[in-house]
Amino acid sequence: MNTHRGKADGRRCQRGFTLLEMIIAIVITGILGGMVAVFIKGSIDAYFDATRRAKLVETADTTLRRIGRDLRQALPNSIAVSNSAGRFYVEYVQVKGGGRYRYAKDVGTDDELAFDAADASFDVLGPMPAVAGGDRIVIGNLGQGSAGDVYAGNNIATVGSVSGSRVTLSAAKLFPVDSCTRDAAGRVSGCRFYVVDAPVTYECDPVNGRLRRYWGYALRTPAPAPPAGGSSADLVAAGVTDCAFAMDAVATLTRMGIISMRIQLSADNEHVPLFFQAHVSNVP
Repeated sequence: MNTHRGKADGRRCQRGFTLLEMIIAIVITGILGGMVAVFIKGSIDAYFDATRRAKLVETADTTLRRIGRDLRQALPNSIAVSNSAGRFYVEYVQVKGGGRYRYAKDVGTDDELAFDAADASFDVLGPMPAVAGGDRIVIGNLGQGSAGDVYAGNNIATVGSVSGSRVTLSAAKLFPVDSCTRDAAGRVSGCRFYVVDAPVTYECDPVNGRLRRYWGYALRTPAPAPPAGGSSADLVAAGVTDCAFAMDAVATLTRMGIISMRIQLSADNEHVPLFFQAHVSNVP
């Protein structure tokens, strides 16, 4: 009988937590968790802020370097900067190749490019660039409003065919500006021609928070507006809240020009402004 009662008493002593004990444990755990959160919240916020800031910096830096890379490949003196209604534009004619034309005969069969009358063909000195029928070439581009203005179309011609070292135009063309340079001793250098592609426009639009690249449209006089008829308008960056493009006017028609670009990207009340300058060739 005593043994039986001992087993029963043991069973009665084996019990779990009461509801009150569970509530007390939860409250204590919550207090401890809150105390820990106070200490680690700052570190967590700092981590996410740094990550967001690094992403904005990377996007802005990549964007400006891409524009700078494109502008370094622009036709000399073709970069045009403008702005309107808080939007900024930079337009240029893209170069895809180039070479040197023959300016004088060495033998009777040589074909030099004439500048006193319309000419339909010329020999290329040195390696032949990647040029084919239908491509367009530009010679002596001095900028808008000058005798050699690619946007006015007075120094651009279409290639009809290429054979050996000779380029034949689809129609005879009188180029108004000779791009050769001559020193005091009469030595000639330069004599460049450029194979050009379609014009390109970058539009920085903080009004709508975006930067876009337009291409695939016909040559036009540069204007502070997105080009009409563009076959493509690539979104380069979003979250744009401020920007500006500026071309160093003093550098115009010198050997080098400087274009300055500023862009500010924003996200979640985080703002990252970045400034970038690119040297561009002004040698026609």
